[in-house]
Amino acid sequence: MRLASKIVSMLWFGVLVCALMLPSPATAQANKVILTFYTLTATHAALGAPMQFQLTQTNANTHAHMVNSRVNQISPNCTTFTLLNTNPTLQPGQVLRTPGTFTTNTLTSQTGTFA
Repeated sequence: MRLASKIVSMLWFGVLVCALMLPSPATAQANKVILTFYTLTATHAALGAPMQFQLTQTNANTHAHMVNSRVNQISPNCTTFTLLNTNPTLQPGQVLRTPGTFTTNTLTSQTGTFA
């Protein structure tokens, strides 16, 4: 009797292991928010010239999504300046355009390559 119960237990264990190994379809899906970033001023503009940008977000999903919209400028010495930081909620199909303007010499006196 003990041998029979051990065999049954081993069979159930084998069935459990096989069941866990079967692939299951995923139900999660990435949020479908499309992000586009434009710089509207030439990257070689004169020092002190206003720099313009536009951040465009499109909610291509069927649900509303709150997104973190952050635009940072990184100076040549790796100091980070936040130019935009918002958390809009986009409704299905909504297109949100957020323009911005900044002048590098009001943020820092550094010159060189900014990212």
